[in-house]
Amino acid sequence: MTAIRGHIEPSAKGGALGIHSLDQFVLSVPDASVAEKFYSDFGLDVHRDGNGLALKTLGNAHRWGGVIEGARKRLHHLSFGCYAEDLPRLKTRIEGNGIKLVDPPPGLESNGFWFFGFDNILTEIKVANKRKSNGHRRCRARPGPPCASWPMWVNRAGSRTSSFSPQTSIRRSSSTRRTSA
Repeated sequence: MTAIRGHIEPSAKGGALGIHSLDQFVLSVPDASVAEKFYSDFGLDVHRDGNGLALKTLGNAHRWGGVIEGARKRLHHLSFGCYAEDLPRLKTRIEGNGIKLVDPPPGLESNGFWFFGFDNILTEIKVANKRKSNGHRRCRARPGPPCASWPMWVNRAGSRTSSFSPQTSIRRSSSTRRTSA
């Protein structure tokens, strides 16, 4: 895999049209309090936000992700950012391709428009500031490697778990592909 080094600023000039960044992802889970503990223990800066959670990285005010309560665990929606002058043109292009716009989910405010993509994922395109990562950040809960390199925890049945208790979960090592009871 090739690492991309440096950053090229996008330009809304010259007739270019498109989104400039992934603004946030939103997950649906049966119990937001379990998700709050998991993501806090993981090292994210988690805040209650109405009926859901705002997921941020330490030292960054941007809400990178969200968690809302729902019937089951799933990706609820993706939100992409665009420049204000591009929003009407993007909306016209989406509708021109036969994609039906839908109302925002109840309780969510938006300055953009919503639709279901080809993959049936609810998608929002809205006016937002351009986002970029500031590189790897260390987790507040644990010194050492960046969060992304933490080992995966699985329960004895092989499913991911938010419980880090040795009685209910085991650590999957790089040399072990499957676990058994």
